[in-house]
Amino acid sequence: MAGNDKSIKGIEKQAYEWLSIMHSDCKTPGEVKQFQSWLEADALHKVVYDEIYSLWSELPGLQGVIDPESYQDLGARGFWQKIIPFEPGRPALAGIVGCLVLLGVTLGIFMTRPLTLVVDSKDYATQTAEIKEVKLPDSSVVTLGALSAIEVEYSETARRVELMSGEAFFSVKQDLARPFIVTAADTEIQVLGTKFDVRRSRAGVRVSVLEGSVEVIQTREADRDGVKIPVRTKQVLMVQERIRTEPDGRFSEIQPIRHSHPGVWREGRLIYENAKLAEVISDMDRYYNGNIIIDTEDLRELLVSAAFRADQIQEMLDTLSIALPVSARKLSNGDVIIQRRDKPRG
Repeated sequence: MAGNDKSIKGIEKQAYEWLSIMHSDCKTPGEVKQFQSWLEADALHKVVYDEIYSLWSELPGLQGVIDPESYQDLGARGFWQKIIPFEPGRPALAGIVGCLVLLGVTLGIFMTRPLTLVVDSKDYATQTAEIKEVKLPDSSVVTLGALSAIEVEYSETARRVELMSGEAFFSVKQDLARPFIVTAADTEIQVLGTKFDVRRSRAGVRVSVLEGSVEVIQTREADRDGVKIPVRTKQVLMVQERIRTEPDGRFSEIQPIRHSHPGVWREGRLIYENAKLAEVISDMDRYYNGNIIIDTEDLRELLVSAAFRADQIQEMLDTLSIALPVSARKLSNGDVIIQRRDKPRG
């Protein structure tokens, strides 16, 4: 067995060795006791062994080495190991060959399917009109916009954040060994160290860069000879550039950002330059105590250029009613309906 290496890699190597021993016909009662002691020595030992056991159990043909009639609970998060009584002189040539074969297979798993151990996983969310700053395990910082949510998962090989809803600004610490990956719907953003903004709504996903550069990847299904296959397209964004990925998998053109900067909403300001009304209303809705509803699909495509504070939603609704051919009608429950101005009221 390996020594007392306390690193993740060391624990992983020990776990693979124990898997080989405990599922062979060559183990001794002393090795069984040592394995039990190893499991109990550190809670992380059980976590790592459980992950490796799951990989091993997925491989066809290996499950048969476990005898279902001779299980003993070793307390390792619910999995079981076979205990074979020790008999002096029992390991014959066939048994030794079996041990070597199993050891080779297990080490082959170790070499070809390295374990990705999740070391931190958390969820964060905000309420209406709330902005929250979240410091991640590597000192990267995510600022969550109003009514937004993320799931964070850090492992030894990658840092992953999924934007479930709303908007988030990322200030990422560089780590050459672990790329920082943000996903939102079918869009993926990959960086090493930079500052950028990601917004997810019904209209699609918008990515804007404040510092550094990011690679934006969109995955969609394509039909080739009657078979649906995933197709990935990529775009690289530089400083003061933005792009939108549409729900149908298309990229918009890369656009320069001239009159504001990505993440300006962190200062309590909402600024738009030739933005679709759908995008503006989606943002306003996250700061408004009620629902703002666009009555018809054609109105969603109207273009808006505007700047206002996040606490001026009602004033902005009034301004939209003047600048665009729409009216903002407030209902008794507090919701607002955006309608074409010439449409008769029901």
